[in-house]
Parts: sequence; C-alpha cells; structure tokens
Amino acid sequence: MSHKKVFSIDTIRELDRLTLQETGISDWQLMEQAANAFVNVVKKRFPSGLFHVYCGPGNNGGDGLAIARLLKGLGNEVRVYVLDLPGQSNSSCFLQNLELLPSAIPLQRAEAFEAAPNGMIIDAFLGSGVNRRPEGGLLKTIQSINQSAATVISVDIPSGIHGDGALPAEGAAIRADFTITFESAKAVFFLPEFDEYLGECITVPIGLSAGAMATLPAYAELLSQQGIKEWLPQRHRWDHKGRFGHVLLVAGSIGKMGAATLAARAVMMAGAGKCTCYVPKAGLTVIQTTVPEAMAIPSTSKKEVEGLFDSSWADVIAIGPGIGQGNGAEKALKKALLEKDNPMVIDADGLNLLGRQSASFQARVPMVLTPHPGEADRLFGPSLTGAERLRRARDFASEKGAVVVLKGGKTAICCPEGALYFCDLGNPGMATAGSGDVLTGVIAALLAQGLTAEKAAAAGVFLHALAGDLAASAKGQHSLIASDILQFLPNAFLKILS
Repeated sequence: MSHKKVFSIDTIRELDRLTLQETGISDWQLMEQAANAFVNVVKKRFPSGLFHVYCGPGNNGGDGLAIARLLKGLGNEVRVYVLDLPGQSNSSCFLQNLELLPSAIPLQRAEAFEAAPNGMIIDAFLGSGVNRRPEGGLLKTIQSINQSAATVISVDIPSGIHGDGALPAEGAAIRADFTITFESAKAVFFLPEFDEYLGECITVPIGLSAGAMATLPAYAELLSQQGIKEWLPQRHRWDHKGRFGHVLLVAGSIGKMGAATLAARAVMMAGAGKCTCYVPKAGLTVIQTTVPEAMAIPSTSKKEVEGLFDSSWADVIAIGPGIGQGNGAEKALKKALLEKDNPMVIDADGLNLLGRQSASFQARVPMVLTPHPGEADRLFGPSLTGAERLRRARDFASEKGAVVVLKGGKTAICCPEGALYFCDLGNPGMATAGSGDVLTGVIAALLAQGLTAEKAAAAGVFLHALAGDLAASAKGQHSLIASDILQFLPNAFLKILS
C-alpha cells in the first residue's frame, strides 16, 4: 500500500506490542529508538542551544529523559524538570532512563514549574493516550509554558491532547511550535480545532513492525504522491478521446458563468476526452468563447438551467457550479438524482439544493459530494467542532452511499464502505472564489476516465491541492486565484507522473 496509514491510539499500542514480540527488543530499547529519531530531527533544526526538558512520570516522560541524555551527548546545555503528578507512579522505562541521566544535567522535581523564558522547551509530560484534561500543577505548568518566549517542541503530541481527538483542548494543552510524532500521524492532526496547538508536525519512523503495520487496520490513510500515481489512468499510443470519457457539466446562471468556465476548463485539463456544458441561454457565448474545447447545450431559460435532457451518452454528470437555487436548477438536480444512471459529482449550489431534501436522498449511482464546512452543516446538520463535522460526514457517506469530500485545510475523503483519506497538501491561498469549481471539474474528469468514485475523489483532491501549492510557490498565497490552480494543474500531473 502506497498511502501512509494513520492509526488510532489503541492500534499504535498494539503495534508497539507486536513489534516487541516480533523483534525481541525491550520497551526501553524501543524508547531509545524513538528518542534517537526525535533527536535526529531536533539537531537538524537546532544544531546547538539550551534545552529545557519537562517530563511527566510515564513513558512520555521516559522519552524526555532519554532525549535529554542524547542531547547532552551532542554537547548541548540541558536542564531537566520532572513534574510529580498526584496519584501517578513512575513507569519502569521512566525509572530506567532516570538512572541513566548524566549527573552533569541539572534535575529539578516539583508539583509545578514556572516555564523557562528562553531557549528550547521539550514537552514530555503526557502521551497521546491521555484520558483526562490537565489540572492542578500540571495545568499551571502548561499555562506557564504557553506564555514563555521559548520554542516548544512536543514529544509525540502536545501534552493535554488525545491522539484521536477524544478530549477538547480548550486552552488546557501545550501550544507547540513543533510536534515530532512517532511512526504514524495522529488523527487529531487533521482536525482544525487542534491546529493552534500542534505547530509544524513531523512524523519519524522508530522501527515498528512493517508486517504489523501492513496488516493492522488503519483509522485513515494519508494520500501520497506514489499512491496517486498508481491510480491515475495510463495513456497509450493508440488511445483516442472516446477512451477518456465524456462529462456533462451542468453549470452557470446569470452572473455566475465564471463557475461554469472554471469547472469546464478543469474537466478538459484533467484529461477527460470530451466535455459538454449545459448552461443558461445567456451563458452560451461565454462558455463557447472561454472554453473552446468544450461543447455546449443552451437551456430553454435565459437565466438558469431548466430541467435536464437525455444524457445516456455521458459517462459522468457534474452538477452545481454556479447554477443558483432557482426552480429550474432544482428541477435539474431532482431529475439527475431520480432518473439518471450516470455517475455524478455534486458541488456548490447543487449541494445547497440537495440540503433541502437530504433526509430522503439516497445515492443510486457512484456519486461524489464536495461540501465546504457551511455546505456540510446544511447537509448533515450543524457541527460545533471539526471532529463532530467529520463524524457526521462519515455517517452521511455510509448511510447515503455517496463519497463525501469534506473540504478544508486538510481535506477528508469519506467513503461509503468506511474508508477515510486525508490530504495534507494545499494552502490558505486556495480559499478563494472558484477553487471548488476547479476541484469539481478535476474529480469529474477522473471519474469519466474510469476511476472509482472513491479514487477519483481522492486523486482529484490531491492533484488540486498540489496544483495550489505549486501556484503559491510561484505567486504567493495572497494573490492566488482559482485560475492559477488551473494554470498549475499540468505541473501537478507532471510532478506526480514523473
């Protein structure tokens, strides 16, 4: 499998157990491997300096003590602060690393600390499986660290945060500048409400069993360039346009023909053989002029699309960009949902119209829905947190039989069978009008070329995000517009396929 697995905290514990069983190494040796991996990252970012290592009494604190010893061995100035937590005893690995701590490292023990004002703070209080919110001296110390000017580096996860997102942070967690996590990204890395606590996230291998990782179930998969390359359709010398699919794009209304233009250009640039645009009569000249590669069928209505015609010739229907929410557009969507056998992509106004009938909606064909958070709340019901919205999206995908692309800073692709993908590419510059219309076109084109709804959605998200990152590298984020994403879409394909 080419995509990187994201494991739940319980599965990571099982991975640790299976690794120890398979290799015969001890808990302490595995901890040493983790500490070395952590220090290798730190020394590249901070070749020398003053390190304040704050440790709890458990295995995360044991990691911290091992890290302190290794940093001292590299010639750094290191100070260790051990927090005594009421009711918690020292783990065996913590005690073993405490015995190995060089006497040259100053050590303090207390129930609370004032944070060091400068240098680097290494947070090793609590592990990723924390089951209750910090309180007492721990909370006071965390709050003090968050007010310090020192650079904060968390071991595996910022203390106070559960790796699966089971606890709300709400100010009672370390705000790290860097999080160096072991072997697998944590589910919480993909939830927006925790972003301010995580800083830059770096995942390092620590030698866990490859066999166990391959066989144990993943909570999700993190999309990778190699994995997307394996999914993209291959091209052969004798291929012709009929082999790459025909997309019927239902898009546009008076004042919103830009959405239709962007989506149609994306369909063609993402490799579909043909694209026919069904647009309002007043938009015919616009679409024929701006996208000469596409064909067009005008609606009987001047201002909006009106109903839908025979589309048995189409391989995919993409509906929604700029269609408005009038009666004609609503009739078009209903006809598509109830009568058409084409795989579909629904976005934008199509999703807002779908929200009016989401209770009775059931996907009859392979289908991809691409809501942003506001559209998601109209479809699934309002959510207070990203974790709740993701749960609702997964439930909706399972119950309705449609792939849900939950757009955001780290887009999630929720599949009817339960699979979950995350994309960690993309940048804030892509939060601009028309960006979603481009994504709709890309997904529709990939669906038309024979990818499953699941793979078309995931590959489309990855290509779109990569194109956005390439555009931002060339033009910056503040000035980035949707047309820039289109401009760099060929570069994204080239980078993946090279």
